Amino acid sequence: MTLQSSPFSSIELDLFDFDQAEARVEQRLTGQKVPDALLIDWDPLRVSEIRSICHAFRASGILIAVLGLATPSERVAAISVGADCEHPCPPSLILLRAQIGAHRRIIAESSNTCSTGRPRWATRACFTVGPLAISWNEREARIRDCVLDLKPRQFELLALFSARHRHVLSRERILRDVWDCEFDTGTNVVDVYVHHLRRALGQAGLKSPIKTVRGRGYRLVMDEATWTPLAI
Repeated sequence: MTLQSSPFSSIELDLFDFDQAEARVEQRLTGQKVPDALLIDWDPLRVSEIRSICHAFRASGILIAVLGLATPSERVAAISVGADCEHPCPPSLILLRAQIGAHRRIIAESSNTCSTGRPRWATRACFTVGPLAISWNEREARIRDCVLDLKPRQFELLALFSARHRHVLSRERILRDVWDCEFDTGTNVVDVYVHHLRRALGQAGLKSPIKTVRGRGYRLVMDEATWTPLAI
């Protein structure tokens, strides 16, 4: 479920269903539909299951919150089995959103660049998408033999689009991964950078690779773009 948390943004919450536990864990392990937080109803008879769920979802980096704890001992038990926080039922949206932001900062500080010097989403140093080649080592983007003249943020934005080729990226996701901003600033900075990036790609002969998905964000679709070699 998606809950509106400000005039500019929303957070995606997922209430875990024990009756579909196996399928839900499989979805997470294969990277499908990762929410901002996983909410688990506390059940003292299912402590071992809750521990397994927390362990299975830990690698995805999402916040794990347990709901409906009645006593201090239950709160201690929930944290002990792997939950990040506990909430009454229904949870406090304002507090939950703040905890999600804090959780992301902790993850970013521990693993954002690590030893590679790249953001954690940039799993490969060099890769190609159609005629576009991205090199993190050189901080360089090429279309065939043409080196794109990009500012650092423009390069990171293009690299993010390329790493998530054909996936729709929301403005919130772009702000988080490129600007390290945990909330929508309410400005059009993403739209401005996308505009400049489109112009740079067009000047290199690549037409219409970045698509606007109304109400959702942007995506890079290289196989639908038209590349015209520049005359020398």
